This record gives sequence, structure tokens and C-alpha cells, in this order.
Amino acid sequence: MQDGLYYHRQGAGDAKIVFLHGNTGSSRWWRLTMNALQKEYSMLAIDLRGYGRSPDGTGSVTLADHAREIHQLLGSLNIGDFVLVGHSLGGGVAMQFAADYPDTLRGLVLVDSVPVDGLKGVDYGFLELALQNNWLVAGLKATMVQPPDAAYFAELAEDCLRSAEAIIPNTRALEAASFLASAPLFPKPVLVVHGEMDPIVALAEAEKTVQCFPAANLAVIAGAGHSPQVESPAEFAGQLQRFMASL
Repeated sequence: MQDGLYYHRQGAGDAKIVFLHGNTGSSRWWRLTMNALQKEYSMLAIDLRGYGRSPDGTGSVTLADHAREIHQLLGSLNIGDFVLVGHSLGGGVAMQFAADYPDTLRGLVLVDSVPVDGLKGVDYGFLELALQNNWLVAGLKATMVQPPDAAYFAELAEDCLRSAEAIIPNTRALEAASFLASAPLFPKPVLVVHGEMDPIVALAEAEKTVQCFPAANLAVIAGAGHSPQVESPAEFAGQLQRFMASL
């Protein structure tokens, strides 16, 4: 742990993977992936500030703030030459990290990530209403076509409720973000993973992200919503495994 950030380490292997969760998540969202790949890779899943078991945020945040804290943490752990995997909000943080610290990366995986030109059309009135009326868990479930089993979903719902105060500040950070200038400068391999039935990020946005990176490919996971790593864990783990093997 560095500067209060919680992280979970798992697996063994020379190749390294670092996971970043989404705007209602935590490191627990990567459990199925890490369990599936633990014999092949050394993996680290981080709770961003304001989420999971990391300390609360400051009330305002930028993606650069998250990237800087992650860079400090990984430096303290002597972790470099890794693949960074980011889901949703974590995809935005991953793109920021790639812009700020490209030399530390071996590749990038963006999972139903915020679009490369940032989040558009946010209805903050509705978002605040959802927070006031405890609609977060229902909203989380609505983003999934194939929710995981009840016990695991209960853990994800706990993460969702824990993230309540962080959601709006991080949504504003995503709204302010744009990687249209930095993405074309990142030469390393990028895999964009998209749930076929994602109700939040359109396929056209994933395709636009692929077009912005010089060495990017798209993998669409059939029948999955916004979170293929928990909805279609075997297919997601397979896509990640194939990407790692290609490096």
C-alpha cells in the first residue's frame, strides 16, 4: 500500500498485468479474471482513491491525479513493463497513464472504457437523484446483461454503495478528459474490449477509440453488457490471454 491505496496481488509469472476498476467498482471486480490467469501472470488490482478499501477522495479529482498515485504505487513496488487494463472509469485512467507514463507500459487493454474524447451528455440532476434515492445498485444491475451469481453480485453491490461520494467527482473528471491528441502518440499494442450489448458505451465509441491508437484492435464479447469481465469471465480472460501472448 502506498499513500493509502489498497491493492490485491495474485499470480506468478514473468509477464505483469495491472487492473483498474470502474466508477462503481473496486479491485474485487477482477477476481474472476485473476483466478483464471493466476498460473500465468503476476497481477495487481488497485482500488482507486474513494473506492473499495482505499481512503476517501478529496471532493474533486482528475484522471491525472489517479494516474500519478498509481505511478507512485507501482514505483514503490518496483513494477514496470506491464500491461495496464482499465474498465470504464479505469479505462480513462489507463489512457491518462499511457499519456503521462508511456515508457512504463508494455500494452494497454480498455474494457468498455470511457470514449477517447471523454464522457458526453451527463445528466447530473438524474445522477444526484439516483444517489439520493439509493438507486445505485438497481442501476448497476441494469448495466449487466448477464449478472454474476448472487453472492458475487452482493460484493459488487457493496462496492457500488461504497463509491457513492466518488461517483460525481469522477464523472466530472471523465467529462473533462480527452485523449484525441495523446492516443495517436502511443505506439504500443492496445486491445479495446467491448460488451456487445453495453447500454452505456456505444460500439461506435469503441471503434473510434481503436481508430485513434496506432496499434489497436477491437474484441467484441457477444451477449455481454458493460462489464464483460464479470458477465462473460471465460471469454474475457481468453481475450486477455491472447493479447498477452501476442506481445
